[in-house]
Amino acid sequence: MDPSVNIEHIFLNLLEGGEISAEELKILHAWLESNPDEAEKYADFREIWALASVPENMAESECREGYRQLEKRLRAKRWPVIRMEKQGRLRVPVLAAAVIAGMVIAIGALHLWDSRIIRKERFVVEVPAGSRSVTILPDGTKVTLNGDSKISYDQGYGRSNRNVDLSGEGYFEVVHNARHTFSVCAAGAMVAAHGTVFNVKAYPEDPSVETTLVKGSVSIEIPGHRKERMFLKPSEQFTWLKPVVADDSDKGRVLISKGIDTERYTSWISGRLIIQSELLADLSLRLERKYDVEISFEEQDLKNLRFTGVLEDETIEQVLEVLKITSNLDFKISGREIVLFSCRKTP
Repeated sequence: MDPSVNIEHIFLNLLEGGEISAEELKILHAWLESNPDEAEKYADFREIWALASVPENMAESECREGYRQLEKRLRAKRWPVIRMEKQGRLRVPVLAAAVIAGMVIAIGALHLWDSRIIRKERFVVEVPAGSRSVTILPDGTKVTLNGDSKISYDQGYGRSNRNVDLSGEGYFEVVHNARHTFSVCAAGAMVAAHGTVFNVKAYPEDPSVETTLVKGSVSIEIPGHRKERMFLKPSEQFTWLKPVVADDSDKGRVLISKGIDTERYTSWISGRLIIQSELLADLSLRLERKYDVEISFEEQDLKNLRFTGVLEDETIEQVLEVLKITSNLDFKISGREIVLFSCRKTP
């Protein structure tokens, strides 16, 4: 297909009731026939779009309820959700999102807008557990979000600033801009970059924040930490061990590792998990995010087991079977809940 053809534009124009040419319709049909997985999503999108289309005079309470139903449908399909926030509080939700051709496409934007939009509102892109998503920021920067992750940025992004907040894990391919530095705020750590490719892992429940540099350069600053701004070179990783005590006496610890294999920390963007002598306690968290499950332990000693390997397209059941074969643990599955226990003990 001609790379200049914008499938997303054709698709959205059709949904919005706009005119498309016979040639564009032919291109769309040919693309759907050659991409059966996307064809299935296309049918879902039309249904979601209809749900997102609400009358302009609809009461705010009805609009909110409609959005809740829309978001529920999107999460059930493990699609990312884009919404607007005002000063940390959800206003009238304005945007739902779906994925087509590997990109985040905004849908319903013109239908869920509240008429009282102001400039202080923020865009939030949120990806549920068990999924991954690629989105393009207004300046062209590409962000891949791991499961159970979200980023947010304000309406001035790309014009007056290039600041994003991250909760979870993101892989950033940053477009160079001499006027505005690209920066990520992640669990208190500030990462600044220029035309750089790097990964940031900053889940709220994790004991550390990690920044892995693939190419380019980044600087990292922890406000209030005794160390000055730190710079990374390619194949280096910054780790901030979060404070154990939540007061000014503990600023946490900082580690910088050199000569690392960056693929080990970035392979998740292609659906692979590289595991190298990893504690089951840590591995279980990665499995929860990859497969959208909840894992608990009948015996705490099992958390100290270590595993090495590579996960690609295996189901969670297949992964658990491998863990069972290579250790003395067993498992029980009930819906999304998984219990790990010793082979000598049945829960």
